[in-house]
Amino acid sequence: MIYFNAPFSFYCKTVLAKKIRLAARRKQRRRKGKSPGKEIPEKRFTGVKMGNYVITIARGYGSGGKQIGIQLAKELGIWLIDKELLQMASVQSGINEELFHLADEKLRMNIFRLLQARQHIGNVLSPEHRLFVSDVNLFNYQAKILRRLAESESFVVIGRAADDILKDYPNVLSVGIRAPFEDCVGSIENRAHLDRRAAEKDVKTTDRYRAEYYKFYTGKDWNDPVNYDLCLNSSRIGRDKCAAVIRSCLLEKLGVGK
Repeated sequence: MIYFNAPFSFYCKTVLAKKIRLAARRKQRRRKGKSPGKEIPEKRFTGVKMGNYVITIARGYGSGGKQIGIQLAKELGIWLIDKELLQMASVQSGINEELFHLADEKLRMNIFRLLQARQHIGNVLSPEHRLFVSDVNLFNYQAKILRRLAESESFVVIGRAADDILKDYPNVLSVGIRAPFEDCVGSIENRAHLDRRAAEKDVKTTDRYRAEYYKFYTGKDWNDPVNYDLCLNSSRIGRDKCAAVIRSCLLEKLGVGK
């Protein structure tokens, strides 16, 4: 396997992208004759087919979780999936990619509309459904792709409630990475060239978005360590050592990642 972190045009040349396009065509053919608004049931996980594995990383903003994920993907020679998931979901659904970016790890609808749409979490909706382009259906497409990939590919995925989406998969190691607030603010100050007040606001706002998003789609507390196999404080351990600890845990749990 090769580590990927390139524009999506490169991915379209891969076997995975071809699989997704073919699956989308088959799905369109199956839709013919379906009644408007019908939900499309998903095939559930049936077991590890190729000895592949997945590392999910939930991260506090400024904790270095994404950088740790990038390092892991490089060291293990597997894919890194972050914004690429939004691109894949857009290709499969035919929904404008910009809508996926707007809804990425945020809740945009008012409470009434969110509660109305909540009943559709889990299964993608057909194009005829009035909620086809709702945030919930955008989430459903991302979840569907993650489940499909987890059955045949090895990768690191950043955020997007992936730990909960794949919680029933035996080939997954879920990791939560956090750091003290002051350290996260300092990291964002340096990375984004912001002043202290702006960096503090950025960290608080982004973490609130992520926590609300996670709560809505999973019903769980994003900060609860019980959600993860492994929780790490990147400030105390160090980002490089975090990657080493994750690899060690991957070896212990799944027997891979040497």
